[in-house]
Amino acid sequence: MISDNYVRNAWYMAGWIKDFPREVPTPVTLLDEPLVFYRQTDGKLVALEDRCCHRLAPLSHGQVEGDDLRCLYHGLKFGGSGACTEMPGSKVIPKAMKVRSYPVIERYSATFVWMGDVAKVDESLLPDFVGYEDPRWQMLPGRMTTTSTMD
Repeated sequence: MISDNYVRNAWYMAGWIKDFPREVPTPVTLLDEPLVFYRQTDGKLVALEDRCCHRLAPLSHGQVEGDDLRCLYHGLKFGGSGACTEMPGSKVIPKAMKVRSYPVIERYSATFVWMGDVAKVDESLLPDFVGYEDPRWQMLPGRMTTTSTMD
């Protein structure tokens, strides 16, 4: 379920480019939504909803097969657009067998995801950013994690 508590039509940094290796589905939660990232054979990074449309199993527990990601729960395979490309035991795939895909930009050593309406994607809204590979800066890539001690 998508929360209304966030600005949606904006780019959000999901991690550093190096955080998303080839052949490894990588889970990330942004705006309370579980996403899974994986790289296709040409290196293009794909972001999908991290819930199989069949039984809501996490796709991040699946495996990358060529340009697709296979859910290991019942074997559905999804392409970069989020459409199911293979359904074991069936030659016909219903159009409803799909998961949401998210636009991704890799720039400034970082990975950004558009969390809103795909029809409103605007690369000019990508924030100006200095990545760890910029020769004018010396920095080590990392991340901050938060834990709450308040109940």
